[in-house]
Amino acid sequence: MSTPSGGPVFPVQDVSKWQCCGISVRDWFASAALQGLIASEDNSPVTDDLWLEIGLTPPDVIAPGDTWTHTHYAKLCAVRAYRHADAMLAERDKP
Repeated sequence: MSTPSGGPVFPVQDVSKWQCCGISVRDWFASAALQGLIASEDNSPVTDDLWLEIGLTPPDVIAPGDTWTHTHYAKLCAVRAYRHADAMLAERDKP
């Protein structure tokens, strides 16, 4: 099952000319959420299921020799941003 994208952010009516429709609404929402997450340095708890979902070991049980890196943080932020985007799309579709 694919994730609904919400369609293009800036739809264009005339498709007979060269155009760039840009990113999806889902990507746009995720972008906005990501800016907020990074700006606020969101320190809310991360559940073990979220760590496992993104293929990481929670920081408190990292194996000896492994380190918590910026890449881990970036991946975590991206997953959270798309969760926010999906929630916004779901809310937007309500009557």
